[in-house]
Amino acid sequence: ASYWTPPMKSNIQFILTGIPDVDDDYIRPNAGIYEVDMFYTPETTIRKMNELGQKVICYFSAATAENWRDDYKDFQKADLGKELPDWKGEKYLDIRRDNVFKVIKKRIDLAAKKGCNAIEPDNVDVYSNENGFKPAIVPDDTVKYLHKVSAYARSLNMSVGIKNCIEILGPIFDDVDFAISEQCVQYLNCTAYANFTTAPHAGAIGKPVFEVEY
Repeated sequence: ASYWTPPMKSNIQFILTGIPDVDDDYIRPNAGIYEVDMFYTPETTIRKMNELGQKVICYFSAATAENWRDDYKDFQKADLGKELPDWKGEKYLDIRRDNVFKVIKKRIDLAAKKGCNAIEPDNVDVYSNENGFKPAIVPDDTVKYLHKVSAYARSLNMSVGIKNCIEILGPIFDDVDFAISEQCVQYLNCTAYANFTTAPHAGAIGKPVFEVEY
């Protein structure tokens, strides 16, 4: 691949509620990879982190609409489903709709413009939540959607990560470059990632899984 992909057994640091201070020494030595909020983190910060030898994964939601984001107005009424129970002002998106992918493509464009080395399109496990859509979104819809998201991001020289979505790790293996597991120790499902790190089919090479507990 011409784009960077996270190596196995690499360290990662999440900074999603603020902006990394690139003038602080901690940014240089320990974690080689940082995950930051794609909207909040300025391009100058991301470029500086790259200069310091850090790789930057940019986080954004690819399957929910957050009413505090600048592009919220670009979503159509039919794109929006139920509000997330714990996040006021955030609604599920119908990832089967062309307009949703159109808006998300612009988010991927912004990530590329800012110099992100990879993206983490979050919340794509919309099929496993009470999202309000009829007919229901099924895992195969996420597989198809991720295929489009991934192909577009890779065409802009960024790698792609998947969070959770353990039901579809096999079908989407070729479309992603790393995985992020939230609380698999707490939920006792870490073994779901075994094939991901060892490669699920002949000719494939295993990919890293970053594990986060809150």
